[in-house]
Amino acid sequence: MNKLIFLDVTSLKTNIIAQFREPTYEVCGLNCADYRFCVAFNYKEKSEGHEWNCQLTNTTQHNFDNNASRKKRVWTFIKDNVDRSQVALCRGEVNECHNGGTMIWDPEKPFKCLCKKGYEGEICEKGDNNINEYEGVHSTRDLKAYIYSHAH
Repeated sequence: MNKLIFLDVTSLKTNIIAQFREPTYEVCGLNCADYRFCVAFNYKEKSEGHEWNCQLTNTTQHNFDNNASRKKRVWTFIKDNVDRSQVALCRGEVNECHNGGTMIWDPEKPFKCLCKKGYEGEICEKGDNNINEYEGVHSTRDLKAYIYSHAH
């Protein structure tokens, strides 16, 4: 699992999906996993009163204020690759992207598809016919075995 972490950053000002008050960064991360287009979160360990300390975002591209005072740079920004397939399945969500494409958030429309190599189109519906779908098939016998195994 690839993680990207920035320590001692400021709070997010843009692209905030939701904000919460949470006891730990792990719980903040679980909130991110629950939001369909959350790709990262910003967490502040020490917060006062009812102040938010967990910010969910749909992008890792943030310009943190490096000139901010030390007092304001108390957040930790974490990008976590989360497998949402089980959560999405339980909620009845459907991946509208075809051919193994991944749905990503797009502010201009409901979603955008990130297509796997060899596929393109709005929902990854256009494939490259030159892709070797039958990987490991080197003879007619292999092809028959492949077809038989995928037909049953």
